[in-house]
Amino acid sequence: MAATHPSCSDKLEDVLEQLVSGNLPQRAYMLGDKVLGPALRTIAQDNTDVVHNVRGLGLMQGIEFWNPNNRRPATQFRNAVVVEARKRGVLFLDAGISAIRITPPLTISSDSENKRDNDLGTIIDVLAESIRATKRKTKRIK
Repeated sequence: MAATHPSCSDKLEDVLEQLVSGNLPQRAYMLGDKVLGPALRTIAQDNTDVVHNVRGLGLMQGIEFWNPNNRRPATQFRNAVVVEARKRGVLFLDAGISAIRITPPLTISSDSENKRDNDLGTIIDVLAESIRATKRKTKRIK
């Protein structure tokens, strides 16, 4: 076991205490299971021509794009979606060859009934808008 500096141990203890006292692991699982995962699956159903699959657990989710012409990864399409989202103020990370990793913070707001009044709803909307915008701009998916 590696030795750690006492101040690092204290900080780790504080972080773990905040995770546990804030019920953050359970909250992340619930938001992923009840909000983010179903929303991504809906986006996938609405875009079967470009979305290959959705996967993940809790608030760590991914959406993978493919070229409908040859059923191969669509890296350039994914990159264009990331750029469109960035223009709208949301940063998505690329993952693998053609996927986007969606990992909002454990403390993201999601309490409002109105999707537009919470951050998780905004992320979902921006992803859907970015996919639509990229499809409009892209003549041929690569």
